[in-house]
Amino acid sequence: MRNSSSRVFGFNILNDLSWLNKCYLLLIQQCNFINTAFGVRDGVIKTKCITALQCISRILISAVMLYSLVHRCEKTYEQREQIIRILDHILVSKDINTSTRKTLTDFRRLVCLKPVELTAARIQRLDYGILITYTSVVITFTVLLLQNV
Repeated sequence: MRNSSSRVFGFNILNDLSWLNKCYLLLIQQCNFINTAFGVRDGVIKTKCITALQCISRILISAVMLYSLVHRCEKTYEQREQIIRILDHILVSKDINTSTRKTLTDFRRLVCLKPVELTAARIQRLDYGILITYTSVVITFTVLLLQNV
């Protein structure tokens, strides 16, 4: 039993795909706004009387927040890869008409050419690599501080 070529998965694919293209472009614009508006924050401690416990707790809270942020960004990047795999599966395996195929191909091209990317002040892409970099910097400076004490 063959599905209707204009209806796949229970929705009108031509209207919904054009809506999906618009939503994806809006998501890219929102990511650009977030990347511009929320950059790297000032991490300098401005108080004179701060205990070691407060300093360690601030470092741990910052590390947890950074890990949480990067983990969510990585999940977003994985979703992009999953969208591409689903589109490839539909384009290869399903019997769809030419206008739907063209719309899906255009959407796939859009997803590939304009990936969702979250950055820190438009300088560094937020991914697991940045965690390794920051961890190595903290360890290096800690070792240097301990050698000078």
